[in-house]
Amino acid sequence: MVKTYRNRIVCSGVALIAVTYGFARYNYGLFLPSIRTEFVLPTTILGLIASGSYAGYLMSTLISSLITARTGPKFTAVIGGLFACLGLTLVAITNLTWVLAVGVIIAGSGAGWVYPAMPEAVTQVIPKEKQNRSLSWINSGTSFGVLLSGPIAIFFNTNWRVAWYCFALITFVVTIWNLISLPGKKTNNRNYIKINIRWLLCSQSKPLFITAFFIGFITSIFWTFSVDILVQYNPLSRSVGQVFWIIVGGAGVIGIFAGHLIDNFKFRSIFIYTTTGLSIALILIALNPSSRIISYCSAILFGCSYFLITGLLAIWSIKVFKTRPSTGLGSVFLTLSSGQILGPTVFGGIALVIGMRLLFIIGGGFLIILFFIIPKDVNSIFFTD
Repeated sequence: MVKTYRNRIVCSGVALIAVTYGFARYNYGLFLPSIRTEFVLPTTILGLIASGSYAGYLMSTLISSLITARTGPKFTAVIGGLFACLGLTLVAITNLTWVLAVGVIIAGSGAGWVYPAMPEAVTQVIPKEKQNRSLSWINSGTSFGVLLSGPIAIFFNTNWRVAWYCFALITFVVTIWNLISLPGKKTNNRNYIKINIRWLLCSQSKPLFITAFFIGFITSIFWTFSVDILVQYNPLSRSVGQVFWIIVGGAGVIGIFAGHLIDNFKFRSIFIYTTTGLSIALILIALNPSSRIISYCSAILFGCSYFLITGLLAIWSIKVFKTRPSTGLGSVFLTLSSGQILGPTVFGGIALVIGMRLLFIIGGGFLIILFFIIPKDVNSIFFTD
């Protein structure tokens, strides 16, 4: 009975991450060509809207990180699901640019409410020896959401608004599932650790925060503009972007193995290999975006690397912030989203000057800086309690 309850929490958590991240947060990039055409918007405005989505995510992550331990994971998770559903619905119904922007921002904020609740639920219910793998499964929900959104986009073809209605409906059903499944109990007051700047910015957390920001900043290029660049170089194919998105999501399922890899290999080595994969993915799509084979290879590399690296960041944060997992994880992904806020606006402007292809190449090259940020002794924290 206890095992069934634990499995139900993991499954409902995977589904909630899938809809709030895969649908509500990242679908904007998938549907960017359709939105650009219907609303007649330039790249700079589209980039600003994407940054707004990340800003909404940042604010909700900040609030959720601070209150989840007090309210229990169920409250913030359900709030996040409802925000995602509302934002998706607004985008589906509007013909006004400002309402579109508001809808994208509200939808993006849903994920921020949800994510800090997940480690809180996991640490409350699941035994310590199974927490890494459980969190890896839940984190991989994004890839399942991205994977599912592609076929839905293809099925509805040019009727992208109907697809967004469908996303909103699925999100609502998953939110009700989590309302039933997730634990609502608060953190034990005797174990409750007050937050201060010294606790948050300790020697172990500084490289973690720097890494998270840098990953968010650079990968925002891919999430925001990859489908757009493919459509520009393959104007006769309507499905190329959707198929590309499906491949990204399908490849991202590898993220479920983050916990398994950490249990069996050195963390720093895994992180360096994963960062290399992200770098090659960005450069590869820019080399020849009119080639489907090269573009789909980029999608595979990015999907595998991005979802694995976010899983690694999640587990790394849990190890650093053992006493307040929801606050620690929320702070890390708040930092990652800060990079994603700046990215689309900054890179949208740069692309107008140097071109989209060169932008992707430079972004991929800059990721190599992470090799020098990851501390050499980072492996030690995974072998201490």
